[in-house]
Amino acid sequence: AASIPVRLIQNLEIYTGGMPAEFGDRLGAVVNLTTRQATDHPEGSVQVRYGSYHTVEPGVTYATKLTDTVGMFGGASIVASDRALDPPSVDPLHDTGYTGRVFARVDWQQCDCNRYELFATYAHNRFQIPLDPAATRFDPANPRPPDRFGNDAPAFVPRDTDATETEDELFAALAFTHKLEHGQFLVAPLYKLSRGVLFGDA
Repeated sequence: AASIPVRLIQNLEIYTGGMPAEFGDRLGAVVNLTTRQATDHPEGSVQVRYGSYHTVEPGVTYATKLTDTVGMFGGASIVASDRALDPPSVDPLHDTGYTGRVFARVDWQQCDCNRYELFATYAHNRFQIPLDPAATRFDPANPRPPDRFGNDAPAFVPRDTDATETEDELFAALAFTHKLEHGQFLVAPLYKLSRGVLFGDA
């Protein structure tokens, strides 16, 4: 379920139909994503976006041919905002955060039959757990009634509570492709790490 930076994608194909679904009574799908790679000429881009709630997103990509048979493509980006998790409140409290990503791809065309591809991406997220600005302290003399759906009033969290979550995602794959006379042989071992640390400030 990891997200893919748009600047990393060369093209994207989605096949739907008779593939079995993992859960439920619905059709399955296969997503075929091709990452960008180096072309004959060096190319790159630098981008900076800015928005409301002090949201800023700088990003950079670069691709080049190291030799006639080896190409490299890489990039990095970071997004920082005062409204990281976008809670359903007009003016959220305690909601800053950032997301940083780096990715790289190296291709080696050893000969007409053999090709090696190494791809790796790493993402680091850190964000504050938002506080409900509508929650008030418990008052035995004036208890808050349930909402219109019968749910109890949300628990009051002190405004100085500093609960945060940190996430790390790492994905790496090494692919070897050998062309045969009537087809090809592909081996692609991969490694994936997904880790989250919740700091629940009492």
